[in-house]
Amino acid sequence: MTRQPQKKPAPYVVPQVGAEAPRFERQALSDQTVSLTELLQQSKGKQSVSLVFVDALCPMPHFPGCEAKLAAWQDQVASEPSRQWVGVISGYYIDAGIAAGFAEKFGLTAPLIFDTDNALYKAYGVHATPYQIDVGPQGRIQYRGDQLR
Repeated sequence: MTRQPQKKPAPYVVPQVGAEAPRFERQALSDQTVSLTELLQQSKGKQSVSLVFVDALCPMPHFPGCEAKLAAWQDQVASEPSRQWVGVISGYYIDAGIAAGFAEKFGLTAPLIFDTDNALYKAYGVHATPYQIDVGPQGRIQYRGDQLR
């Protein structure tokens, strides 16, 4: 029996401010397609796309203040309708039904991607929630951090 050479895992990279943002196209909970490339094209080089990574296990002791942060985020989404917001819900420990219930419970109105395999969390190097990454009009990361702004 011939052994196949083992592939080395891809190196883990956390894209920092100034780096090219990983591109994606995913279905939102609303069944609309959300594409970073299309969102950036729609902005015509004038507006950032704000990705907010959240966890449907909120409220939990290991997510202090998550309810208040989600409420503040929803207030921002409502008060800045021209800003491009996308929520990314972690797929660990839950299914799409729980994700949809979470969105309804907190009244989240931005497009929400249920990251079933946590591929977006991995691609963007996100380990905390809520966590925001702003992608500038040219497709580069402008901000990353746990302060929603």
